[in-house]
Parts: sequence; C-alpha cells; structure tokens
Amino acid sequence: MIRLLKKRYEIVGVLGTGGMSRVYKAADRLQGNRVVAIKELKSGGGGSPEQVRETHSLFRNEAAILMKMTHPNLPRVYDYFQQRGACYIVMEYIRG
Repeated sequence: MIRLLKKRYEIVGVLGTGGMSRVYKAADRLQGNRVVAIKELKSGGGGSPEQVRETHSLFRNEAAILMKMTHPNLPRVYDYFQQRGACYIVMEYIRG
C-alpha cells in the first residue's frame, strides 16, 4: 500500500473497501496534519485506453463539481488528483 500520496497525504489506515474503490484515513502534511478521507478509484485495467481516458475525464468533472458544493449533509471536498493509474478525491473526514 502506498503510504504517501501527492507528496502530501500520509495514509494512516483503510476506512473501507468495495467495488472499484477504497477509502483511506490520511493526514494532510500541508495543513497541520489535518485528518482527511481519501477515496481511491482504481482504473481496473479492464477497459480500452479510450474508456480509461473517459473514466478519468468523468472523474475530474465530478470532483470539480463536488469541490464547489457546500451542504451540511455532504463532506467538503478539498482536492482531487490522479497518481499511478488511480484517481483520488480528498474530502473532509467525518468520524463514524
């Protein structure tokens, strides 16, 4: 398992897994070790290069929209990025 993402997010543990994703608990080194949740979406390797590009494009669009949203029932999205063939969304950690 990768321990440091984007030279910034230090993985503390796994919060959950399912389907094509996994959610990590992490510390944001650039924000005073603020605790965050990071959702990882694996490409899966099962699609054509065009399908993978489309999946990544949809991911970036969705993440950009989520970063603009504020609602008391939604976690705040702080960041999103791609690394080593996987897509990541960094969001507010909500205990429980």
